[in-house]
Amino acid sequence: MIIVSIPLKDIIIDPTKKIDLSTLPEEEAISLLKNSYGFLSSNVDISIQNGIAIIELKQPQKESVNEALKIYNKGVMIF
Repeated sequence: MIIVSIPLKDIIIDPTKKIDLSTLPEEEAISLLKNSYGFLSSNVDISIQNGIAIIELKQPQKESVNEALKIYNKGVMIF
């Protein structure tokens, strides 16, 4: 598992529009974070403590990794 702690004020959600996550309700800030960075892992847990976003990226199951590798290899063979 990887754990990342980032102050809410330092997180960029949209480079064209400054959004200060620390001013939003906790549920809304977590939703924006998951929508913006959830692609990093399907098993992302986010919590907020004292203005800090705690992002936990859990390791994928071995079966999921193997399936992803199979799909990747099929894609590479097409090209």
